[in-house]
Amino acid sequence: MNYTWDAGLSFDLNTVEASEEESANFVKMTGQDPKLLLEIKRKSFQSLGK
Repeated sequence: MNYTWDAGLSFDLNTVEASEEESANFVKMTGQDPKLLLEIKRKSFQSLGK
């Protein structure tokens, strides 16, 4: 049985998302553009794939 699929987790390294709440928290904590959060996540996932 594929528990990852059952849990709704995705390991597609080409698709990076952030919820509205996650983006809002990032902006509140850092004062940075929320697009930067997606870039950080994209780069961290790319390093996992290597």
